[in-house]
Amino acid sequence: MKGRTAMVGSAYGTQVPTTRTWIKNIIYTSLLTIGIGAQPLAGALDINGEGSKTGIAALYLFNNTTGPVVDSSGVGTPLNLTIGDPARVTRENGYLRFNQPTIARSGSPATKIINACKASNALTVEAYVRVSEDNQNGPARMITLSRDSGTRNFTVGQTYDGVGHWMGRVRTGTNNQGSLNGFESPDGVLQENALHHVVMVKDGTTARLYVDRQLQATFTNLGGSGSFANWDDSMEFAFGNELSYQTAGQERPWLGELHMVAVFCRALTAKEIQGDTAVQPGNVAVMPKPDEPISDLRQKAAVLYHRLGGTRVPIDHPVLDEMEALMAANQYVEAAKKATASVNFYNITVRDFAAQMATRDETMKAPLSDFVATVVGVTRDGLDARLLVSGDFYYKADPTKAAVPQNVVQDILLSNRHYESLASQGYSLARVLHRVNGQPIMGANGAATTNPDPAGILTSRAFLEAHADAGTNRRLVEFAFREFLCVPIEQWADTSNADSMVGRDVDRYPGGSNAKYQAECKGCHAGMDAIRPAFGQLDFENNRVKHGLSLADGNGENQMKRNPAGISDKLNVNNDVFPDGYAVNNTAWINQLIRGSNLKYFGWRGKIQGAGLNSLGTMIGNSQAFSRCMVRRVYSSLCKREPTLNEGQMILTTADEFEKNNYNLKWLFERVAVQGACLGN
Repeated sequence: MKGRTAMVGSAYGTQVPTTRTWIKNIIYTSLLTIGIGAQPLAGALDINGEGSKTGIAALYLFNNTTGPVVDSSGVGTPLNLTIGDPARVTRENGYLRFNQPTIARSGSPATKIINACKASNALTVEAYVRVSEDNQNGPARMITLSRDSGTRNFTVGQTYDGVGHWMGRVRTGTNNQGSLNGFESPDGVLQENALHHVVMVKDGTTARLYVDRQLQATFTNLGGSGSFANWDDSMEFAFGNELSYQTAGQERPWLGELHMVAVFCRALTAKEIQGDTAVQPGNVAVMPKPDEPISDLRQKAAVLYHRLGGTRVPIDHPVLDEMEALMAANQYVEAAKKATASVNFYNITVRDFAAQMATRDETMKAPLSDFVATVVGVTRDGLDARLLVSGDFYYKADPTKAAVPQNVVQDILLSNRHYESLASQGYSLARVLHRVNGQPIMGANGAATTNPDPAGILTSRAFLEAHADAGTNRRLVEFAFREFLCVPIEQWADTSNADSMVGRDVDRYPGGSNAKYQAECKGCHAGMDAIRPAFGQLDFENNRVKHGLSLADGNGENQMKRNPAGISDKLNVNNDVFPDGYAVNNTAWINQLIRGSNLKYFGWRGKIQGAGLNSLGTMIGNSQAFSRCMVRRVYSSLCKREPTLNEGQMILTTADEFEKNNYNLKWLFERVAVQGACLGN
C-alpha cells in the first residue's frame, strides 16, 4: 500500500483515509482472524506481517505485483499460490484484489498446513480484507483449504440471505463436509468497502466468531471432540474461489481485496484478539483464615458489602477488614464506599435497580439496555439524577475498552445488540461505559439523527419499546409517574379534575351511563390525557423509536403517520367514539394533579404546564416526589423490602439530604445501605 490510501470503516458508517503505516497500528480494529484450538501465544500479526510468528505455517503479504503469490513465512517449503487468470485481478504492493471470478491456488496439497494443524489440533487464519459487495453467496470462498464445494478442511468467506454475513466452516471428527460446523456473523456486521477484523476461535468443541474485536457468534458441539485427525491430506490451499470452480455448479467466487493472510497451527486468545478491550479479571481470590474470630461488627460489614456489592465475599476477606475498622470508628458511610468501589456494585446492584424501571413487567431480569446503562453511568459519574428524566445524553461502551458491536443504527437504534453483547461478555460497566452527549434517533434517510426533544431515559429505546409500542401513549404517562414518582395511576386519579383534554376515543356514556364515566373513567383520564400530548410525537414501530419531527408522514419503515406538527396519528384514533372530545394537535400539556392529596404527595416545584417531553421530564425531576421515589427505590433494592409506615420520616429526611447532595445516586446508595434495618438491626 505504499504510495496509496486505504479506507477504514467506522462504527458510524463513515470512512477515514489511512496509509498502510497507520493501518498497522490498528490491527485489532481492521483484522480478520479465524482461530481454532486453545494454546497461549504472544499476539497477532500486523498488516506487514510483524509480530509473533510462533506456530506460523504460511504468510502472504502480497508485496509482489507479478509471478506467484509468495508465502513469506520462512517455514518449510514455501506454499506459493498461482493465479488462474491474472487479467482478472489487480496486484499492488500490499494487496491482491479479485475484480472478476478466478482463483489463487497452491496447485498441490497444502501438506505443511495440514500436518502441523493435525498435530496441534489448532488453527488460526488471519487476514486483512475488504469486501467488494455484501451480497456474495455460495458461500463465497475467500480463503479455503478444500477440494470442491462439498469437501473441505476449513473455509472462510461470505454468505448472503438478504443481508451479508461473515462465514466460517471447519471440519472436525469424521465430518468431511464443513457445512455441518458452520457459523455466521449477525446482520449488519459485514460492511462493503471497509477493512474488517473477524475472529473465530475453537476451543474443544466450541467455536467463536469475532468481528472487529467483537464476539458475534458462538458454535458449540463440534463433532469428534473438535479433532482435526480426519482432515483430508490431499486438499489444496486457495484464495478467491473453490478449487473445483471450473466445473459447472461448483464455482464459489469471492470479490474483494486481501491485504494480509496468515495461517497458524495455534489459536488466538480473547486477549490477543481484543487487546485492551478484553474482559478484565473479576474478584481476586484470597487465602482463608479459619481461626480468626468473627465479631458482630464484622458480620455487619459482610452484610453491608453484600447489600451494596451484590455478591458475598469470604468473612475473612481483606475488604471486610477495612470496612470493620471504619465502622468501629463510626464511619459507616466511608465503609459503604469500600463496597461501592466493587465492580459488582454497578454490574449487579445498580443494574438491578435500573432494570426494574426499564420494562413493563418491572423485573430485575430485564436485559442491559440504553435505559439501564444510562442509570449506571449517571450513578458512577455522580451526575444530578434529575438528568435521568431531562438530559440530552446516553451511555454506551467506549470502543477502546469493550469489544462489542458499535454501529449506532444497527446495534443501538434498531436493536439492543450493543448492550446485550456488553452484558454477555461480563465487562465491568464502571470501566467501559462512557457518556455520549446528544441522543440519537432514526432519521428519514435511515441514518441516525439528533433527537429534537430529548428527555433522558424517558426517550430511551428501552422505555419507549416497553410503553410506546401500539396503544395511544397513555401508558407512557402512567409509567413515567409509576417509575419516577412511585405512584400508580389509581392513587392519583381525581374525579374533580376538568376533563376538557380527555381524548375522543373515550366514551362519555359507557353502557349508556354518564355516571359510570364520571365514577370509573374520568378520574384517571382527566389527569392522564392532559399530560399525554407531551409524548404525542413519539411511537415505537419496526424495532425503532420514531419521532414525528424527524420522519416524513407515511407508512414506510422510516416514516410515521402524523399531522403537520409531528403528532402521531395513534393519539387520535377512534375519534368518532366521542367527537366532542379533545384532539391532540400539538405537544402542549398541563398538569391537573395539583389538588388535595395530589398536591401534598407530589410537591410540585416550578412550571406545571409546558410543551414537549423535555419540559415534562423537568417538572417530574423537580418534584419532591421524585427525590422520595428514588429513596424508596434504593431502599427496596438494598434492603429487599418496601419501607414501612414507621420509616416514612426516614424517607423524607433522606430525600432532603439527597437533594442537598446534588441528587447523587451513589451517595444515596451508600447512605441508605447503612440504615439499621438494612444491616440487620
